[in-house]
Amino acid sequence: MNTNLESRLELVAQAHAFPSRLLERLGQWVETAPEERLYRINPLLWAAEQQADENLVVDLFLHATMAGIFALVWSVLCTQCGMLITTPGGLRALAHTQRYCKL
Repeated sequence: MNTNLESRLELVAQAHAFPSRLLERLGQWVETAPEERLYRINPLLWAAEQQADENLVVDLFLHATMAGIFALVWSVLCTQCGMLITTPGGLRALAHTQRYCKL
């Protein structure tokens, strides 16, 4: 395993008492998963695939983000057109009372 990844997983282990097998599986997955899977990770899907507790996996992914393994980016999906708004300016542009798509 990559020493950089190992050191970051060690930070996760120090921050929370995750089962060591779960940390090992995460490390192996990060090293071997295709880039398209790593680009947009779904922790709930990963938990199901690993047959792990969803709440524990969400905590694991949040701690992994804090350790620099992942980057957390929030997005809004328009329910009308399906457009994904990811830019900070795009999110700020949404009016609190606006509930319709401008497209």
